[in-house]
Amino acid sequence: MQVIVRQSRRAVLPTLSGASLRALEAVSAGQQQSFASKIPKGMVQPAGGKGEVFGSKMIKPSMVSSNILAEPYRGEKAPLPLSSWVTPSGWSLVWGRWKDSWKSMYSLSKLKKSVKSWDLRGFKLVALDIYKQTNAALATGDVSVLRSRTTPPIFSDMKKQIKQREKAGWWRVEWDLVEEPELRDVELVQARVIAADQKDDETAFVQLTVKIPSKQKFTAYDKHGTVVAGGGDPMRVVDHWVLELPLSKKSQQRYRVAARLQIE
Repeated sequence: MQVIVRQSRRAVLPTLSGASLRALEAVSAGQQQSFASKIPKGMVQPAGGKGEVFGSKMIKPSMVSSNILAEPYRGEKAPLPLSSWVTPSGWSLVWGRWKDSWKSMYSLSKLKKSVKSWDLRGFKLVALDIYKQTNAALATGDVSVLRSRTTPPIFSDMKKQIKQREKAGWWRVEWDLVEEPELRDVELVQARVIAADQKDDETAFVQLTVKIPSKQKFTAYDKHGTVVAGGGDPMRVVDHWVLELPLSKKSQQRYRVAARLQIE
């Protein structure tokens, strides 16, 4: 049982183009590690931020989360026209896309350096498991599970969502994963690394944006058992979630949901 709750607008984050990610999946673990020494600094500051990462007094990183998102993933970009290779404005677009791809490559190299056993297939399995567990806990109102699976800002949003449901008279909520995605359909579309001190990986967090397509059914009931929301045919849903992992070896290095994105 679970609930389909469309992602809060407050939580948003960065991404890789679909084409570059498909290329990334083909890169071997050894090659990924080599990028760390070949590309320019890849750590990013929060979207809209100025100066040093975590330079703002509003940013309060902890051992479990950075409590902020780096760059928002905007969705897969349309192919560039041939003219983009022969005009100054086109070169700028091409460079921007390459830079986004390099940031993801760099972030994954940092992740591989910190978590030696990391691999894409294993990450997809973990991401899908977190997705199912979090939705199930949100449906049943299990705040204990939500607290352990989400970052503090997202946990706060989910608690508010549960309270809003109760005020609206939602006595019981059911969410069924009618059709679970194949592992090949779960896509890592972007990676970013963010740190309080760019020279110290112990202060760094990696944020991975994952695309999860599925078929789901959602139904909400009041205390009399009457359907008050949802209840129709199963829907095709494509979610983009951001999972964050601390790179500090002093932490538990557990993935937490850092954002549920709305991609138009």
